[in-house]
Amino acid sequence: MKHQFQSSPNPEIAGLIAILIKENNIFENELRSTHRDPFCCPVSVHLLDGSKSFQSFSKNISPVGIALISEENVFEDTAAQLAIYRVSNNDRSEVVAKCRWCKPFGTLFWISGWQFIRLHR
Repeated sequence: MKHQFQSSPNPEIAGLIAILIKENNIFENELRSTHRDPFCCPVSVHLLDGSKSFQSFSKNISPVGIALISEENVFEDTAAQLAIYRVSNNDRSEVVAKCRWCKPFGTLFWISGWQFIRLHR
């Protein structure tokens, strides 16, 4: 038996989503130094000092940098190789970047802003 879905949203849920989007927009405007486009994909982070590697997801991206969400707190000015996974062919692009800021994102995660330095070769 198929479940019938409502074609109109529940007003309470619609209100919650409006609040979440408004909070997100305020958060985005506080941290932006340049326009960023929403962009969600897996990103592997390998700190250049060799101390740690971890997985993250991107939140947004620009030609200047990328915002990542992970379970790791990263110190400002930490350098890393980022492997940004691509939708096509399960390929990835690798760049060297520097963490410009990191702050709590909810209770279990961190959001960090990374400035691109160069392509990794």
